[in-house]
Amino acid sequence: MGLAQNLKRMRAAKGLQQAELGDAIGVSEITIRKYEAGERCPKQPGIEALANALGVSAEALCKDVGSTPTEAVQALFDVEEKLGLKPIKVDGMVVLAMPADPETPEQEAFARALHHWYRNRRDFDEGELTPDEYFAWKDSFKA
Repeated sequence: MGLAQNLKRMRAAKGLQQAELGDAIGVSEITIRKYEAGERCPKQPGIEALANALGVSAEALCKDVGSTPTEAVQALFDVEEKLGLKPIKVDGMVVLAMPADPETPEQEAFARALHHWYRNRRDFDEGELTPDEYFAWKDSFKA
């Protein structure tokens, strides 16, 4: 899912019409429609303005981790190399694990982010967060 799909989903989740979002960032409804259709792509200042208007990070707005298993695993390979995440087997299940003692500030920040994700996902699974609240948290998350 890239910018076009993310923008449409995030705008709808905020209850905004295309014209309202356009007004908020100083572009026309038609421009927003073209962004959402993937016919146009905003430059970085436009991406930042959209993200700010939606209350999300620019990274969340632009994320596209791939739609195939191969693309998703390639993204995990990158995380393994950069942040130390690795697959391990626990009780017959393959899970992803961080080193017990992070070696870099990036690994430490990533470990904190994973713990935060775990707590929010647990709360969602237990009904303490609604789907809208959980997805809004994911969209606005910054490590």
